[in-house]
Amino acid sequence: MPIKRQLNSIQRKYDAAIEIEKSIKKEMRSLERQGLMQGAISFKDGKYMRVVTSGNCNEERQFNYIGADKEKQQLAREAIARRQRHEVLQLSLSEIRNFQHQIESMLDDINMDANINHGHRIPRCSTVGRDQSGTPITFQIEKFS
Repeated sequence: MPIKRQLNSIQRKYDAAIEIEKSIKKEMRSLERQGLMQGAISFKDGKYMRVVTSGNCNEERQFNYIGADKEKQQLAREAIARRQRHEVLQLSLSEIRNFQHQIESMLDDINMDANINHGHRIPRCSTVGRDQSGTPITFQIEKFS
């Protein structure tokens, strides 16, 4: 594949990653505005809901009492589900940022190699991440050394 097509492909994937990052951040802010709750649901006497958060090594568990009100229980369940979704989005955001960093780093390396070294071409194939369908994103770099 000609180098210009490869660079255009990388640019499109990078631009797509930026759009995905914006979308993830927007959804995370929305979830935060609606309220997040961390913990596990438990019931006392089979009726009274509470949300249990585990403490650190030196801290005891904490119980957030919700009660028997079905509406409050549902609100707590939804807040916990939002927190779980928020955590999944945070992981996705980390993966997107890692992908962007890899591309930037590789392009910096290419620019530096092209500016410093002249001469022999050493083909090198690099994987920079995965697209939305899970397909590896790879491109061949002709490194000058």
